[in-house]
Amino acid sequence: MLVAQIEDAMVIFLIALAAVPDVAVLDMETGPEISADLAKSLTEKLVVALADSKRFGRVLASSDLRTVLSVDQTRQAYGCDREDCYTELGKSLDVDLVCLARLTRTADRLSVDLKLVSMKSGQAAARLRREYLYETSLVADFTPSAQALARLAFGEGSPLDGEGSKRARAGEQ
Repeated sequence: MLVAQIEDAMVIFLIALAAVPDVAVLDMETGPEISADLAKSLTEKLVVALADSKRFGRVLASSDLRTVLSVDQTRQAYGCDREDCYTELGKSLDVDLVCLARLTRTADRLSVDLKLVSMKSGQAAARLRREYLYETSLVADFTPSAQALARLAFGEGSPLDGEGSKRARAGEQ
């Protein structure tokens, strides 16, 4: 009887494990006047935050992708500007989601757009946009924003979750 219960628990565990999606995080795209070092640092923060969320199986960083992909595949991957292209990339990497990030400066604000694209449907599974007056606020709030994106992908929370949105509503950013 105990053996049957353990086997049942193992089956349930394996089913749950199989349901955990894998995600590939591409390099952050940037607009003019955005430093490459800031984009690289935020990309790494995004990878760590998604991994720490414990909602994903594998979290592949863009540096991991460069190791896995050939030069031609990398060129094609980073030349993508359509979601169907990202879908092909995700399928070739055997991941369920691709995370896209963009950082731009408009007038007096820094804007971050985060998106998780489902490889199954080719559509955005979750989107999040944050705006900041100061780079220090952006860096401080980036991990909670990435965690909010992870929650949104699983139907938890709202786009207004996270410290940055609380400060924004209070007018402090």
